Amino acid sequence: MLKDFLLEIRKTLRGDQVLSEQNEIAHQIENVTSYNVEVPLILYPESAEEVRQIVLYANKFKVCIQPFSTGKSWGFGSKLSSQGGLILVDLHRMDKIIEVNEEFGFAVIEPGVTQFQLFNYLNETGSNYFSDTTGSAKDTSIVGNALDKGVGYNMERYKQLLNLEVVLGDGRIFKTGFGHYANCKATNTFPEGIGPSYLRTFLQSNFGVVTRATIELRRRPEKKCMFVTILKDESYLGDAINALKEIKQFGLINSITHYYENVRVKNGLAPVMYQDLKGRGVDIDRESLMRFLNRYSFGAGIIFSNISGTKYQIKAAKKELKRLSPWGMTFYVTDRLISLGLYASNLIDWKKMHSFIHCNAGFYRMALGEPSDRPIMSIYWPAQTELPEGWENPDHTDIGMHFILPTVPMNVEYVQQANSIIRRVNSHYSKAQASYAFGLVDDKTTHFSISTHFIRTDKLAREESRSLAKELNEEFIKAGFHPNRLFVDFMDLVVDPDDIFWQITRDIKKVFDPNGVIAPGHYNLI
Repeated sequence: MLKDFLLEIRKTLRGDQVLSEQNEIAHQIENVTSYNVEVPLILYPESAEEVRQIVLYANKFKVCIQPFSTGKSWGFGSKLSSQGGLILVDLHRMDKIIEVNEEFGFAVIEPGVTQFQLFNYLNETGSNYFSDTTGSAKDTSIVGNALDKGVGYNMERYKQLLNLEVVLGDGRIFKTGFGHYANCKATNTFPEGIGPSYLRTFLQSNFGVVTRATIELRRRPEKKCMFVTILKDESYLGDAINALKEIKQFGLINSITHYYENVRVKNGLAPVMYQDLKGRGVDIDRESLMRFLNRYSFGAGIIFSNISGTKYQIKAAKKELKRLSPWGMTFYVTDRLISLGLYASNLIDWKKMHSFIHCNAGFYRMALGEPSDRPIMSIYWPAQTELPEGWENPDHTDIGMHFILPTVPMNVEYVQQANSIIRRVNSHYSKAQASYAFGLVDDKTTHFSISTHFIRTDKLAREESRSLAKELNEEFIKAGFHPNRLFVDFMDLVVDPDDIFWQITRDIKKVFDPNGVIAPGHYNLI
């Protein structure tokens, strides 16, 4: 049937929209987890109608497809699904910014639009709004990340979604909320519409292919700063979390609050500084750089978050954040402080300090909506000092990585239990180790972000990383901290055929996708 499908699809798509050469396909599906399945074809549609034709032909010739936006779901499987033999449908060429509405603060975009593309558009047009960014690369998809429940610096990405256009598995085009009414003025302002709300039905689902999304933008604030608390000791983390929980309940911090352990902070900052200093012609080596960073201690780790709003809101937040003083030193990063630091360090020709401030400023701007590739550098630092060629896309380098994302209620006992699980499971391995950060997404939930790093050419390290990631997921599930995202080859850890939730999910798929052509087995029994 694949041969017949290919003959028909070539009549719909141009030659450069169909990739069947196996060596090139093998290159395209390389990924940091070293996971591999058979892929017979990759298709590159450029419109919703072309996606619809692909789906119709998939039904006609009984083949299955796996859609993705830009394929940079690093540590989770990248472009691949949980099953082999699927035709990949790469949506990155569908990259139109269809509308940015300044009155209501939303953007209508296609799945190939990247966070850097939208950032540039909003800046160049002088928009009063910005789009939240993640701690990933510049050229990652906004829609793809939101549909997979990704988390930005300021909010959970899926909460930005206001409306979706979806090509269902049977080829029909479905619009959520009021989108199915051609003349409705509230389509992009009231996401729930009338009747059942289907907006979140398409998160992490295999019911259809999203070809357009409306996302909510954030208003550029009157005042902004970032608070940073350097924690004196890890034993104080629980007290700090309790205080932050209460502050969040009062609504004084309106962004996600992040905690990075000491090792994660240094691994993030060191490679950025190293490249910056080299670019300035400074003679620098790994050892002297790490001595410098160790001298300016990050304590047990850092807690940080944006504070934005009016000057009165900032003042109220700062007053409450004084409650963190028994457990760490808190200071506030502003544009003015950065400028003064850069001026002073330049004046006395303190190159390392100038770089330290400059590189930290880059991370500060990321939290305010400016995407960057800087975080990608951190995945190489544990294994090597120099960045490899093409480092911006780690799928095509020797570095390896798995992500583990348990969901932990914002409770001191639970957070400490999660920390102890990481330490205990780490002790079982020597070639691969997990480091972590977490985000206090609101006053109830903590999302841990745990990653392993290894060299893919090292067979033992590769096997250990997979085992480590699986054991961590299993231990977190046993403890009641289930993942909110999962490596595609671990679906069996959560998808249980005896669980009514997954039985209903299977039944819903049969309505939207009766022949099961879209991503079979992806967060589903079928």
